Amino acid sequence: MRGRKPKPTALRVIEGNPGKRPLKDNEPKPKPLLGGCPKHLTGDARQAWQHYAALGYWLTEVDSCLLEVLCVNIGIWKEARAIIKQEGIIDDSKPTLRAHPALKVAADAEKIMLRICQDLGFTPATRSRLNLPAPDDDDDWDF
Repeated sequence: MRGRKPKPTALRVIEGNPGKRPLKDNEPKPKPLLGGCPKHLTGDARQAWQHYAALGYWLTEVDSCLLEVLCVNIGIWKEARAIIKQEGIIDDSKPTLRAHPALKVAADAEKIMLRICQDLGFTPATRSRLNLPAPDDDDDWDF
């Protein structure tokens, strides 16, 4: 499909429907993100889940997989950065000098993290377009 990805109706409502186009009536309305951190997340990934789940009060249960991928990649990124800090940027285990393989791992995780942060509204640019209700508001995303 060409062109921009369509925005979810909930996101258009949050942004104040800038295009003033009619809102969809039949779009799915998932439940808010409830429940705790997945049990298989540990260490940095678990801490990231707790941090972002608390910050992203607008997230829904269908966003949990994206949030989980974000948190796993945060854990991978932090581990790769620790290896680079310990072993250095240059891999000198072979006669030819080259960048440490952990640099590629960190860069790949950063790309995934940035994309998911944009999709979930965690970057300054995407946050500036949101007009969210207060976190304690009992609004169930009714349109």
